[in-house]
Amino acid sequence: MTENTKPNSANNATATDAAAPAGATEPRKSELYSNNASGQLFEVSERGETTVSIHPQGGGFVYKVGLADFAAKFTPATIPPYGPALVSGDWFDGLEVAECYSDGRRWNGWGMPMFTYEQALKLIAICPTLTYDARLDAFVLPAETGEATVDAESDPDDVFAATYIDVAGVRTKVYAIGSGSWCWSMEENI
Repeated sequence: MTENTKPNSANNATATDAAAPAGATEPRKSELYSNNASGQLFEVSERGETTVSIHPQGGGFVYKVGLADFAAKFTPATIPPYGPALVSGDWFDGLEVAECYSDGRRWNGWGMPMFTYEQALKLIAICPTLTYDARLDAFVLPAETGEATVDAESDPDDVFAATYIDVAGVRTKVYAIGSGSWCWSMEENI
């Protein structure tokens, strides 16, 4: 059964997932389950007495599954570790791609890349309004203020501050530029 709702994935993070320190060496735990037939990851959004409400990891339509079917068709899963990947966007010229790190998670079906400082600097050539602010240790995309409206003037800048992830046992400083807000297409893992 399908409901015509799209949950906000950020609101569905579990306490365990949210409390995991960046760069932790243990796999991050969450309410993730893998479909035994397809391998697709699903998030549990609600547990009822006779059903479990799930949606594809990163957002999508909510499905209600009976408890017996859920137990038979889904297995608890963890988020995969970060690894090298390639992303692109509609704002890229032609077949350009950018190197990044990804753990395979999605936001509304779009990739959630993490960029090292060097990788992020290369994005400035593609997105010239993106700048690096050394004082904040963050990449900043100014809000669009070209239109003379109150709404445009009150939009905040996008600030992508440094954070840390674990990449093959190495604590790696990264910037989540557009992760969870831009329409990044994941090209492949490398």
